[in-house]
Amino acid sequence: MSASTATREVRIDALRGLFLVLMAVNHVPSELHPWTDHSLGFFSSAEGFFFLSGLLAGRVYTRRWERDGAAVARRAAWRRAGAIYLAQGLTLAVVFGWTLVWHGVTGALPGHAAPIIVERPFFAAGAALVLGLQPALFDILPIYAAFMLLLPGLLAIYARGWQALVLAASVGIWLGGYFWRGPIMPDELATHAFPWAVWQLPLVVGSVCGNLWARGRTGFFAVRAPMVIGAGLICAGCFLIRHAYVPPPVPIPLLESLSSKNFLGPLRVLNVAAAFYLILCAATRWSGFMRVPPLAFLGRHTLPVFCAHIVAAYGIYAFPATFDSGPAARWLSTFTILGVMFAAAALHAEWRKSAQS
Repeated sequence: MSASTATREVRIDALRGLFLVLMAVNHVPSELHPWTDHSLGFFSSAEGFFFLSGLLAGRVYTRRWERDGAAVARRAAWRRAGAIYLAQGLTLAVVFGWTLVWHGVTGALPGHAAPIIVERPFFAAGAALVLGLQPALFDILPIYAAFMLLLPGLLAIYARGWQALVLAASVGIWLGGYFWRGPIMPDELATHAFPWAVWQLPLVVGSVCGNLWARGRTGFFAVRAPMVIGAGLICAGCFLIRHAYVPPPVPIPLLESLSSKNFLGPLRVLNVAAAFYLILCAATRWSGFMRVPPLAFLGRHTLPVFCAHIVAAYGIYAFPATFDSGPAARWLSTFTILGVMFAAAALHAEWRKSAQS
């Protein structure tokens, strides 16, 4: 990418903010779903969020490693893992409390809430402490926390120039997770949306790209006409197939497997890689691409914004008559969750200022 480092960070922050918005809108009733849910083909906001998180982590902690040394970078990464774990725990505690109060008052479960919270609250709390409880919308942060714990080890390997080895290992683990779908957690504990073996792939690939970016090796950002054409054709084809503008070239069950979101099917991985290549090319070619201050603001405060959207979604699904009874109600749902996210970002920004003063 051209321009300054700060400019590049604004673009990546804005992209993260965009994927946060898409993710949040998809998690509540909304009239925007036709435009936010797989609008680019076999490519959802989750893949984008994971890749960009890995990209920024690889870049930021590589620079910390080179500037301050391995020990400082390691402690910083582990502190971040601790912050993610704490955020997950606090968010679960809020949802626990909300679920128990709602059930005590109404005798029913609020939407999205896991029955185990009211059926076996102490067991559920213990499972939550060890990240074993992953009800709806809580799947992402445990994977990210584990990745941050492993990141210093990855950086040590990258420092030896063995990025290709890490990529090969990550692809091997992904293929193993895709083809061998072994025992999974009981339904009462998990939603199974993000099996770790496959969803490590966008995080690890992103971290390799971020590491190379920090070292000035930005060849993967280069705009090459044949690759742009090829990536464009892949994205266009996936879009047409995903939205049934053309008949699928393979039987539907095979297409569903190849494009599986939960298990990151090969067609989905190809679509995501092509789309991100085009996005990075656009950021390279046009200096103003994705420099959207409101989205960048959300992207700079990803963790509190993500947690706030979970709490808001659980609250919204508890009141279907208010938030899902018609178009106006669904617009209210959309604006409510976006308002909560921006409020969380603003509060976190103010907290940072007060902590630094």
